[in-house]
This record gives sequence, structure tokens and C-alpha cells, in this order.
Amino acid sequence: MVIFSLLYFVAIAVVVLIIALLIKAEKRNIFIAIPVTAIGIPVILIGLLTAFKTPILEGKILINSGLGPLLNFFSPPPDLYNSLASINLEPEKTEYILTFSHKYLGNHALKVSSPRPIREERPDYSDISITMSVSDEEKKLFKMGPNRPGQFWGRDDYGAFFSWYKVPKDLPVSKQLIATVKISGNLKGFLERRGDTVLKIEKFSDE
Repeated sequence: MVIFSLLYFVAIAVVVLIIALLIKAEKRNIFIAIPVTAIGIPVILIGLLTAFKTPILEGKILINSGLGPLLNFFSPPPDLYNSLASINLEPEKTEYILTFSHKYLGNHALKVSSPRPIREERPDYSDISITMSVSDEEKKLFKMGPNRPGQFWGRDDYGAFFSWYKVPKDLPVSKQLIATVKISGNLKGFLERRGDTVLKIEKFSDE
């Protein structure tokens, strides 16, 4: 939204500049000063955002400004959606421990993921329920679920999100955390249908 506003502002300034070039010389200097200033300010702001993009994305500066998720959306770093922690699900195992740290601000999620090709005609997640509690070395920070899963369809995998949260609103950035994930229901039957399935924590879209 901020970037669109800046572009809109620049567009208006360009129109005013064109008009200024078409009017008489004695009035031209005043009209030119307005769009030059209007163009200059957004250009400087965009330049500053570009120069400080990485520390903003990683929450090292302006952590509560809302610029981190905005920059993630318009100019995502190449490792934005890399998995923060993952583990293979096992039929007889219902509790999993994941150690991870958030690198970027914005939305994150806990999901189950299976490789393509899809082994089910209609993927179903109603026979399992997942909860996740997150703590640091001192105390429990956040508990999520069970939530209604939201399905996703990737190029190489497919699955569902079971918990989602925001950084730094719900959990901190750049701090080692421990997630305890508990799965109830018919996990064995679920894996028999799906085959290899991975539990992951990773960055989620900021749309």
C-alpha cells in the first residue's frame, strides 16, 4: 500500500511537471519546483527502503513499522520461504519437538506436506488434529490450535496449514524457540493414504 501510494504521488507530480513545461516562462519556475520536490521525496524514500531492506526484513530496525511484511511481499529475499524446521511424521509417534528461529517478520505457519504426485483423489485432513505450543528456554510463549486446516497446492508438494501466527506480534524474531507439536486422531491411517509426509514450520504469505 505504501509503495502504491508513492507511485501514485509520483504520477501526479509528473503530470504537474508536464503542465509546467507548457505554461509561460515567468510562472514555470514555481510550477517546476512543486513536482521536482514531489518526485524527489518518494525517490529518496524508495532509496532508503532499498538500502535498509535486509535489516528491516529481519526486524533489526523499524520492527513495528509494518514495513517488513510489505517488503517481503513486493521484494522477497531468495530464502524467504525456506523451511525453518522439519521432521518426518511416523505412524506411531504423536509428539514432535522442533527447534527453530525466525529470520524474517510477517506471517508464519505450521504445515504438513507430502510430495507430488497426489495419492488421494480428494485430500482429507479430518482424521487428524494438531496443536503446537512454543517456548524459549525460560517459559511458554504461545499455544495454537487445534485449527481448521487450510489446504495448499504447490508445484512440488501439497498439504495443509494447521497453525499460523505473526512475527513479532505472536512470537519473537531472531531467537531460538522450541515447538512441541501434538497430533491426535488416526495418524496411522492418514499416513497410509498419503505416504511420506513432513511436518514443517516456515514463512507464510503476507498477502
